[in-house]
This record gives sequence, structure tokens and C-alpha cells, in this order.
Amino acid sequence: MVNYILVGIVFKVTVESIMLPVTYRVIAWLKHKENEDHYDKKTNFNPLSVQLDD
Repeated sequence: MVNYILVGIVFKVTVESIMLPVTYRVIAWLKHKENEDHYDKKTNFNPLSVQLDD
């Protein structure tokens, strides 16, 4: 059972490592083709911060 788990983890990491450069190229091509690239410059994603605006 442990052998199947380890083989699965190694397989997944290997596939993700091989596909990562392909994924980056596809995403870059899509952004260039659609001429869109969104950044959240003034967005705070910290769930623990509290800000009270008047």
C-alpha cells in the first residue's frame, strides 16, 4: 500500500515538473493573444486584516 502511495507521488511530481514549462508557455501565449493581463494592485488578500474606512 505504501508502495502505491510513493509511486503515485513520484509520478505526479514528475508529470507536473515536465508540464510546468509547457503550461507557462500556453498561459503566456493566451495572455498575448487576448491582450489581457490582470493584476490586483490595491487588493489585500490577508484574511486577518481589518480596515475601517470612514
